[in-house]
Amino acid sequence: MVKCEGVEMKWNSAHAVSAGVTLSLAAALAGQAYASCDSGQRVSHQAAECLRVKWSNNRWPSLSSVEMQNLCSDYGTVVAKVEREDGSGDIWSLSDGRTRKTSNLFPTESVYCCEDLSELCNKSDIVNDASCLDQFLASPASQFCSQSQARRSGDDDCAILTECKPPERSEGGSYQGGILTSTTVSWSDTAKLHSCGAGLIVGECPPPQDRLEEPDYWDVGGT
Repeated sequence: MVKCEGVEMKWNSAHAVSAGVTLSLAAALAGQAYASCDSGQRVSHQAAECLRVKWSNNRWPSLSSVEMQNLCSDYGTVVAKVEREDGSGDIWSLSDGRTRKTSNLFPTESVYCCEDLSELCNKSDIVNDASCLDQFLASPASQFCSQSQARRSGDDDCAILTECKPPERSEGGSYQGGILTSTTVSWSDTAKLHSCGAGLIVGECPPPQDRLEEPDYWDVGGT
């Protein structure tokens, strides 16, 4: 029998079985996660533009150190695996742009980006036509726009073509037409677009007198 802050709790076989299953499941999941990032799912840090790595190998009694940083935190999480000369290793989840540091008695052999655990190792893993459209549909502008199209432009930009009703004209219900407009912004900024007057901008709309008067046009037939 266990007493917890004045409350008596009876520990029976059902609790023991439940705890055992929970611990076993946790251990299995931990083992599965560590077993991931196998040789077929690794990208060398030199080939992973989103993973910055720096290490310094020293011999005992000095420690070897590794620094890792996600250079694409606006786009998603990078998971890195550190392998050492003794066969040991660590897996690090880098969800923001902070630099992580680790040290060990054994020298570092290599550091990889884990394709199966990461959201991306390179921006090209996540920036494509479909994700550009998804980003725009998640933006505040999308509720005032229709017939929206999107394509990847360059390494990590999204080109958007859409027909939008300015918010102040849509609310009254008297404005029936839409204004064909386009813009090209970074993938991460696409979800921050607002429909302002005759154009799309990143962030909140400026006062009416400062808004765009003429839309840009995008030749959808171009490359």
